[in-house]
Order: sequence, then C-alpha cells, then structure tokens
Amino acid sequence: MASIGIAQRPGEESRLERSLGFRLRLALHGHHNRIADGMPEGVTLPQGQVLVKLLELGACSQNRLGRLVLADAATVKGVVDRLRRRGLVCARTDPADGRRLLLSLTPAGETVAGAVRLRMEEAEERSLAPLSAEERHRLLDLMDRIARPVPAER
Repeated sequence: MASIGIAQRPGEESRLERSLGFRLRLALHGHHNRIADGMPEGVTLPQGQVLVKLLELGACSQNRLGRLVLADAATVKGVVDRLRRRGLVCARTDPADGRRLLLSLTPAGETVAGAVRLRMEEAEERSLAPLSAEERHRLLDLMDRIARPVPAER
C-alpha cells in the first residue's frame, strides 16, 4: 500500500495504514471515485443513491428512504429538496396517512436514475475486477459479517 504523505521510511507502512478502518476508507474512496467519473451532470453520489433506491422501491416516505440509504434526516432532506428542485423527484400525500409525504421519481428522474444505476454497476465491476469470482463472493461475505452488530459482552 502506498504511503499517503505520512512521514516514515520508504516502503514502511504506518500503523494507521495497516488498520482495517483506513483500508476500508481507501477502498471506499476508490470505489466512489469510479462511480463519480461517469455520473450524469450535476448528480452527486448521495443524490444518485436516493434516485436508485426510489427506482428500486417506487414511492417511499422520506424517513424510510433515509434509513435505507444510511443517511440522517437532515442529509436526506437536503438531498431530496435538491432533487425536487431539479424536477427529478416529486412528493404527494400518502393516502393511508395524510400527515406523511411519499416521494417518487418523475419521468426525468427515472431516466437519470437508470443512468446512475448503470454507472454504479459499471463502477462495481471495475472495483471488483482484480478479484476472481470466488474472491468477490468471499469479500462481500466477509464485509457482511463485519457490518453486523457485535453482541455486547456480559
């Protein structure tokens, strides 16, 4: 792993660079850069994730959408507001609960969401390209395992 501006002897990794968190961050950063390289004009990664999730789900409350894309309430509200101003997402009152708004894609939003989903799939293929099919499966399985909550010690 290459050094990232940390003073040390050539070829020597720091404790930070050997850590799981740092390596996960590097992998995520590289993957996000691959996605960003071909995103439709003006669409950020968080906006793309919201668009793709709405494409997959159909109408959805903003609260549920935020939970599904792992965004806090303030972040998802800002993302949705910007997508609504661009005419990619619309909101309507939930017929089952008049206090809640349901978000959905506009026709233009569906087009952009389809392009974003394709970009994400291409980026994933590029990110996983160095791995065999067996290694890909194992990597994703291991990541699922470490993402699960660890039971508290008694």
